[in-house]
Amino acid sequence: MSRFDEELEEQLGQLVRDVAWGVYEPAPLTEVILADHGGRVLHIPAVRDRVVERAVLDAVTPFVDPVLGSTSYAYRPGLGVEDAVLEVAKLRDEGHRWVLRTDIDDCFPSIPVDLARRQLGALVDDSELLAVVDLLLARP
Repeated sequence: MSRFDEELEEQLGQLVRDVAWGVYEPAPLTEVILADHGGRVLHIPAVRDRVVERAVLDAVTPFVDPVLGSTSYAYRPGLGVEDAVLEVAKLRDEGHRWVLRTDIDDCFPSIPVDLARRQLGALVDDSELLAVVDLLLARP
């Protein structure tokens, strides 16, 4: 098996054809346990699947981003930690005195995937794109 970048143009061309022809099959996720993070488990996609995931993200972001909450800063184009800090400072300057910082332990496995997928389908009217999303969600 060759590394993806060793034959980049050929790999990308084949990936585009596979997706376009409806024969794309994502590889199983690779499980990695981070011992220095309390045994945190990561499930890592193959490089070719990350390329597809990025393309899907780029395609759905214009539909999804407008419906996200105004105080949601994570994983949003053009927004980040600095923006969140500036918003907190603005609220402080407006007289607000309390800040609640939260983090959901083991967040991603707790997401109701079926509900999230239905909501995505309500926002994105592209059956071929949603079929690729379904393949990615169904990976072992």
